[in-house]
Amino acid sequence: KIFVFNTRTMLHEATISELTSPRYMLAVSSNSAYISDLYSRSITIINPLTFEKTGSILVGNSTEEMVMVDGSVYVCSWSFNNMIYKIDASTNMLSDSLEVNMQPNSLVVDSENKIWVLSDGGYPGMSGGESATLTRINPETFSIDRRFEFSDRLSSPTELSINPTKDTLYFLNNTGVDGTSVNGVFQFSIDAMSLPYAPLIESKTGLFYGLGVDPFSGAIYVSDAIDHIQRGWVGRYSSGGSVIDSFKVDIIPGEFCFKTE
Repeated sequence: KIFVFNTRTMLHEATISELTSPRYMLAVSSNSAYISDLYSRSITIINPLTFEKTGSILVGNSTEEMVMVDGSVYVCSWSFNNMIYKIDASTNMLSDSLEVNMQPNSLVVDSENKIWVLSDGGYPGMSGGESATLTRINPETFSIDRRFEFSDRLSSPTELSINPTKDTLYFLNNTGVDGTSVNGVFQFSIDAMSLPYAPLIESKTGLFYGLGVDPFSGAIYVSDAIDHIQRGWVGRYSSGGSVIDSFKVDIIPGEFCFKTE
């Protein structure tokens, strides 16, 4: 299910039900939005004004994060898959697909209208697993024009995010530095020629779980789910990684969204 709340009053307005395992939603027009799904082979289309389901798009695999560029929607197919699907938003039809490294989990669009895709490479010991990668796709040709491979097999990067000027990427990763395991927020310029070696913000308590970047101020929000039983916490940092503050939240803080009006 998806529960709909009024962001001014936080009162429940509607429930979108009869979904399988909804993951992310992307508005493609004033009266149409796509809902990706972990276990369904299709993307669900809804009317965000009436909350009614209006159709579906068969892609054949699970779907995760989505972005829209020049009338086309680009979709990660994450769970045990290695594809980016391209959908024509005017016809709601699958138009193309592109192979990337195993398990693309998140993607963003930069200031040059290029699409960056983060692949975790698969779970440790997974059959067919590969190295994690950060890939740049040119949407005009729907082809890969830059590809960075994480050399450390401990790497399992997630939560790709971008700053307000869309020239700096952030992601969470667990990696080996000087023979030790380091978890944190890593920063990457879209003009960089290599992946960052050390985190901008290192986790001191365990594993960071969620990441968000304020689209106005550029402040970095990162969550720690601790043991997934007790209340978690959120830390707020400047774009340069300096601590601003931190605060307790509820159990398993996993995602951030920012009110735009």
